[in-house]
Amino acid sequence: MSELFAYAPEACKNTLKIADMIDIDIPHGEPLLPIYRLNETERNIQKRYLEIYPDDLEKLSDQEWLLRLNCFLGLNRRYDFTLSELDAFSCIHKEVR
Repeated sequence: MSELFAYAPEACKNTLKIADMIDIDIPHGEPLLPIYRLNETERNIQKRYLEIYPDDLEKLSDQEWLLRLNCFLGLNRRYDFTLSELDAFSCIHKEVR
C-alpha cells in the first residue's frame, strides 16, 4: 500500500491511526438488520403478501420482509423488470423456502 500511495505517505499512517482508534465487535454469522417499524402503507402491502403466503409470518421478521420487498421493488424500478406486486411476492417467498 505504501508503494500505491507513495505520493501521499501520510495516507497509510493516518489509516493505521484510525484503525487503532476503532474498537468494534461485529457478531459473525448472524444478520445485522436495522430495527424499524412498518408504516401503514408497508403494513398494508405485508397484509396482502400474508394473504397469499400466510405461513411466512413466522419465517420473516418485519425488517427482513421489508428489506426483501424493497430490494425486489427497487430492482424492478431500476431495471424496468415490470414485476407486479404478486411477482415480487413470489420472489420473496421463493427466497424463504
